[in-house]
Amino acid sequence: MKKYQKILLLISAIAVVGCSTPVDSNKVYSRSALNSATRTIEAVIVSKRDVLVDPSTGVGSSAGGAVGAIGGSSLGGSRRDNLAGAVVGAVVGSAIGSAMESSATKINAFEYIVKSDVAGLLTVVQTDNEFSVGQKVFVILGSKPVIVKAGP
Repeated sequence: MKKYQKILLLISAIAVVGCSTPVDSNKVYSRSALNSATRTIEAVIVSKRDVLVDPSTGVGSSAGGAVGAIGGSSLGGSRRDNLAGAVVGAVVGSAIGSAMESSATKINAFEYIVKSDVAGLLTVVQTDNEFSVGQKVFVILGSKPVIVKAGP
């Protein structure tokens, strides 16, 4: 039975890492945005390039370390061997979990540099690919600045 519990724990850890898809869009607001005002400026896109965002949270590393420690602790024949197996298992599991989380959660995004008479040059990274160099846009300023289409 102990062996099945370890396998179940490993599968659960992998599922947590694999299912954690981050939301990164200029069309999604948090609840705190309700009934609040933010400053918006006019700007022009002066540069655009593809970037890769790595939103790793450490969950994969933690889960992998825990699973590795549990799995490694039962490999030896003595307490000393079990302890050594737990330490090695934790290190290896943490590295594998971190790599799995990183590869599962990377986001393709775009870095936009915009020029505004009011704010100068600003750099905003977001997932939307609907803007092009020379296009007039609005930049919603705040803790998470967002570029949106300017009116017609």
